[in-house]
Amino acid sequence: MSFLEQKRNKLEQMMKNVPGFGDYQEREKRRDTDKIQRTFVAETLAKIRLAFLNTGEILLKNNLHGLLADTDRVSKIFDRIGDKIRYASYGYTGLFDVVKIDKQDLDMLIDFDISLIEYVQAVDLAVQKLNDDSGENEIAANIKEVEKALKELENIFAEREQKIKGGVS
Repeated sequence: MSFLEQKRNKLEQMMKNVPGFGDYQEREKRRDTDKIQRTFVAETLAKIRLAFLNTGEILLKNNLHGLLADTDRVSKIFDRIGDKIRYASYGYTGLFDVVKIDKQDLDMLIDFDISLIEYVQAVDLAVQKLNDDSGENEIAANIKEVEKALKELENIFAEREQKIKGGVS
């Protein structure tokens, strides 16, 4: 352990004795975990969006220009949801705030964010159904399926925001 790490550890130990600081530091670690998880979900969604954008190439190759507006609309939904997840509130309260978000509430948010990956996987499966061999009707139906899966993800994420605004529990 380096000299700086030793000093930091000593300072952290000292600060734990300051009333309320130890709990504050623990909540901050939970918030960091929540942020990391949401970033992972948003980045995964961005990768799926890139795969979805290949649909435009398929449409052009098969002369299905009428469906390009649908792919553009769904692409914008990808962006909107990705931004909502990436930049979402993470239950922040300052050290001296009167209203505190407790550890259990932060843990619930972390669990909620982990569950988002299931919805992202549903979006991914819907995107994987889009391929060169499909006809126009099948591609149109698959684009609608991707859109539906994205809207389900957006709705479930809106529940998270409501829980934060409503005091979590």
